[in-house]
Amino acid sequence: MKQIYNIQAISDYYDNAPHAPDDVKVKAAYDALKSDLLLQYKRLQNAGFSIRLIDNDLKDGRFKNSDELRAEIAASKQVDILSSLTAFGQKYEDLDFTNPLLADTNLVDVNGLCLVYNDILRLTHDVFAHFFAGANFTTEGEIKGVLAHAELFSEEALPALYFELI
Repeated sequence: MKQIYNIQAISDYYDNAPHAPDDVKVKAAYDALKSDLLLQYKRLQNAGFSIRLIDNDLKDGRFKNSDELRAEIAASKQVDILSSLTAFGQKYEDLDFTNPLLADTNLVDVNGLCLVYNDILRLTHDVFAHFFAGANFTTEGEIKGVLAHAELFSEEALPALYFELI
């Protein structure tokens, strides 16, 4: 596959981008992203998919490759997601809740644990990008997955989606 992106340039942009959650354009993009994510989540729920949050200590060796992820989803329609509130090795009180995707969705997983928007993003990405679109976990696969998943979002949501997933 021809490389049509510059990973270093993307990384540099991300590292140097200002944190501006109150910027009108940023807020609009994230509001659209959150709205679109809820619609996708409801569609997955209606199709019988569920989400279960897992702890940090369960993540190691979870899936060796995307084929294992697809097999598990196909077998159970349940997607295990590392909880966004514990995934980064930070204490809850140290998390940056100005991040719009750490806002509570008023939804819960199969065990009654609260879901934040980032949990929903990770669920929908795993199902639509890796399960349905067949994208693997390589850099090229993730790009393919993002592009496939992006088809399900409004134009307004795309800047936030790309910032979160690329």
